[in-house]
Amino acid sequence: MQVFTQNVQKSLTGLRVMVVDDVADCRDVVELYLNQMEAKVEAVASANDALDIIDNFQPELIISDIYMPEQDGYWLIEQLNQLNTKSNHRIPTIALTAAAKEVDRERLMAAGYDGYLVKPFLFEDLNQLITKLTRS
Repeated sequence: MQVFTQNVQKSLTGLRVMVVDDVADCRDVVELYLNQMEAKVEAVASANDALDIIDNFQPELIISDIYMPEQDGYWLIEQLNQLNTKSNHRIPTIALTAAAKEVDRERLMAAGYDGYLVKPFLFEDLNQLITKLTRS
């Protein structure tokens, strides 16, 4: 059953995407969308869980919530930046956040995120951002 009916080509076929969000409903709906776009998805509930599986899954893109308990999305991007420096391989990242002010956007981009979307967002916008970051 196709839940998402917009006119988006399945341009995400085979793309390995990690989704990090502590809210199960948010994580599940993003995972469902990506699966329907034929991406290979690993969804986890915390930044620590993401780091635990990153080597085995080898994501080509990470989509992360920002405000999570314990280790937040800022902590995660800091860890990813360190991994990227060590491996000389950069994984594109997208932040999902409810914070919509310009100062929030600037902070996300300064921290190292490649893009961001404010919740609630359109899946068409997510698809376009993913395509921009992974196919360029």
